[in-house]
Amino acid sequence: MLTTKQTERLWHLKAFERLTDELCAGRAEAVGGIRQLLRGPLVAAALTVIRMGELNQSHQPFVSQMVKFLIASQQSDGGFGDAATTALVVRALASDRGAGPALEAGLTFLDHLQRDDGEWPKVPLKRLPGDPAVTAFVLLQLVESRLKKAETLINRTIDRITGDDTKPSQPFDQQLLPLRRRVAARQPALAGSWS
Repeated sequence: MLTTKQTERLWHLKAFERLTDELCAGRAEAVGGIRQLLRGPLVAAALTVIRMGELNQSHQPFVSQMVKFLIASQQSDGGFGDAATTALVVRALASDRGAGPALEAGLTFLDHLQRDDGEWPKVPLKRLPGDPAVTAFVLLQLVESRLKKAETLINRTIDRITGDDTKPSQPFDQQLLPLRRRVAARQPALAGSWS
């Protein structure tokens, strides 16, 4: 586990990949192939804001600098690059009860980048029509953001993926019921625990 000073030092050294590796260690962000998509200073800054918030260190001046960096990096379309990075930045900006136009624009970007079948991204990665790992990662970040506005996007995604939200009788739908309850209560999911 990195200290605040170590995190700040790695940032100033521009050792973004090392910082990201350290911040992802043992986390959902390191699972599967998603880690290979998480690169660069935006990801390192977003993970820093998230982790410092989890450690009750959001008051550190360095965290404010990271938030300003993230907001300044937002693109004109409201996104922060790809769907995975945008979802991670949205979660970071929402931490510690964050709000504002950058969050709204980020959520709108994710909404527009979603495919009709519920998967992300619209533009294929690795020549795949949709990427289940990216979709799961985006959903996890949206759930963890605890944003009321994200709830609509999360529920719509689950509805699109399952095909019908009125009959949760299929086993896959039954597995999603705890996620729907957490979303409705805006509680964070525990890593590795979906029950």
